[in-house]
Amino acid sequence: MQQSPSSWPSPKRPARSCGRLSEPTTSPARTWELQPPCANRKPPGAQWCNVHVAHADTTVTDRTCVHVSMTLQVVRPSTSLGGRRFEPIDERSLHPFVRKVATALPGAKHILLVPEMPSPLGLPDFVAAVNCGQWLASRMASGVPPVLSEIDCTVLSVLMPHRPLSVRTVANRLAWQTADIDSVLSRLTRSGAIQFTDGGSLVRHPAFSPTGTLYAIEAKVTGWQRAIRQGRSYRTWADNYIVVMGQLGQTATLRAQEALEHEGAGLYLPSGWLLKPQPRKQKFPQRLRGFEHLFAAIGSDPALGSHEGVHAGE
Repeated sequence: MQQSPSSWPSPKRPARSCGRLSEPTTSPARTWELQPPCANRKPPGAQWCNVHVAHADTTVTDRTCVHVSMTLQVVRPSTSLGGRRFEPIDERSLHPFVRKVATALPGAKHILLVPEMPSPLGLPDFVAAVNCGQWLASRMASGVPPVLSEIDCTVLSVLMPHRPLSVRTVANRLAWQTADIDSVLSRLTRSGAIQFTDGGSLVRHPAFSPTGTLYAIEAKVTGWQRAIRQGRSYRTWADNYIVVMGQLGQTATLRAQEALEHEGAGLYLPSGWLLKPQPRKQKFPQRLRGFEHLFAAIGSDPALGSHEGVHAGE
């Protein structure tokens, strides 16, 4: 019989978290009963400046415009590597185009734009997290540390929040031996990512169900072939990728457009969009790992991320 969320024990160790996105409330014991998520919550001390973009749709009626409010927040993560990251000066001229790209992504109402986010594979110039604010609020409120290991995310992807599975079932679905996942289950249990029911089955924490879409954006003044190669590597964890280039010659433009159109990726030049990224859902284990790296970069610990405001017109 599955335990109710209100009776689930608290994690053995607290998350490395900068707190909830709103003022935290204290309770005798943490449970898995999450507060209703809110996209307006922000980490304490974060200096996030919203860029509101209003679009007018005049096709509704002859005299009526429908204004859709959009919020773009730029959050710069720190890095655990020593020294200071190298940022090519020439690529800075493309940053205004990157913001235009982010606000034009399909269905975007709230966008987190993260420059140089440490990812499962590579360091993309930008990651655009579209409509994931509610998930991020729930994830931060969970009190569970980031789960960045590929093996851990693979095991989590098999488990479910509300349907308990036995250890044997989990091993069978992964085509592993039961002994092979014992250490993984112990690690995830200690962190609070999974819990055992009274019957000995396993459930996944409900915060490990990310919503929204992750786009990797690679911006280069020259070298479109290299930009595409890097974008392909980011698609191992992101939903899709977009290449933002400086001005290209006619032949290079046609070749880049042909390569990216075949993959359903996006291409943006100073003249505007040539290709918009096609909808593409990443496999859940890789998707979960990408979102966990996003959480680690901007939501889990002040030491992992710093936040700077971006003002309209910059």
